Amino acid sequence: MAEEPRRDTLPQSFAETTPRGLRSFDEMNTGQMVFELQGTVGEIKEAVAALSRSLETSEKRLEIAERTSADIKEILKALIPKIDDIVGFTKHAAPNFATKADIEKLDSAINKRPTRWQAVVDFALIAGLAGALLTLGSHIAK
Repeated sequence: MAEEPRRDTLPQSFAETTPRGLRSFDEMNTGQMVFELQGTVGEIKEAVAALSRSLETSEKRLEIAERTSADIKEILKALIPKIDDIVGFTKHAAPNFATKADIEKLDSAINKRPTRWQAVVDFALIAGLAGALLTLGSHIAK
């Protein structure tokens, strides 16, 4: 590095003052920097406001979820005695339910009953026989 000249050897006007029309780098860029910072501050404020709104909606959703879960817990607590009643009923009433033998008897009785098609055919046969007998009776009566 080069040695700096000693100040006492420089002329007074050169050492102490700068020309009046010349501004320093900081003076020239201060306005632009302030403008840019104001824009940045505005963007930051908008971002903070957006985050605040998002936080508020998230808090509301969380409150709704908490209320809903509390309601579900209350319903489940109310269901526990009813489930216990159902379990108790099935334990005490199970011996009175039908056995396999009872179910087989009922199944065989159901299988012995006529089907709908069999009932329709039987009705048609009876109606046909009745019609034939009436026709035969009317011919004999003449």
